[in-house]
Amino acid sequence: KVDEGFAVPLKNVEVLSLTEKGIEKVRASYIYKEFVPSLIEIKTKRGRKIRLTKQHKLLTIEEGAIWKPSCLLKKGDIIAVPKNIKLPENQKLSEEEAYFLGFFVAEGTSNPLSITTSNEKIKDRIVNFIKKRFGYKPTVRIDKRKGKTKYIILLRNKTRELLKDLVNSKAESKFVPPEIFKSSEEIVKSFLKGYIDGDGYVSTTIEMCTKSYKLAIQLSYLLKKIGTDVTIRAVSYTHLTL
Repeated sequence: KVDEGFAVPLKNVEVLSLTEKGIEKVRASYIYKEFVPSLIEIKTKRGRKIRLTKQHKLLTIEEGAIWKPSCLLKKGDIIAVPKNIKLPENQKLSEEEAYFLGFFVAEGTSNPLSITTSNEKIKDRIVNFIKKRFGYKPTVRIDKRKGKTKYIILLRNKTRELLKDLVNSKAESKFVPPEIFKSSEEIVKSFLKGYIDGDGYVSTTIEMCTKSYKLAIQLSYLLKKIGTDVTIRAVSYTHLTL
């Protein structure tokens, strides 16, 4: 028993932590567990949200950097977030595989297992990738309803080995594959390029849209890996703006 809760021993669990060297993974020996009647929700100016207990401390600036309990923070206070997050890399994907995964997260569906695009060049790129990577030429249905041509690329079971759990995901439950987080910046950028080509918009800023709150948060962490800050705002669905 510790204070008002309990310290529970952990094995083989690593967390991101602020050390003298910056943000790095360290091994956690214990997790603190406490039952409380309510939590505080903090929302930052850029749309990030965090729910935590009143005594949970955040790094803030007050005549120098100090750790302050969340219950003592007030509107307008500054809290620290990492400029970028560097994770150990375990390269398993090629840039084309990462692009394909990013595009599937944006425009893929499970029933039928397929990818839809109105861009003929992207259609050709996806078809050529499938032929080279999986050894088959996918069937492409053409939908010209509503005055706009759409290409529906039907995927076979061979493609499931790369998609894994994404096969069963819907728009509200899409996510970033774990191996993307463990990849190099080049692979991460290829994944993001695929997603933006499917569900993004580029002007003076880059915008990405999703109905999945989990995906929005994961994309914000993924962008931190390449040193990019984001603003998250909700419209009729979660809207992620870079």
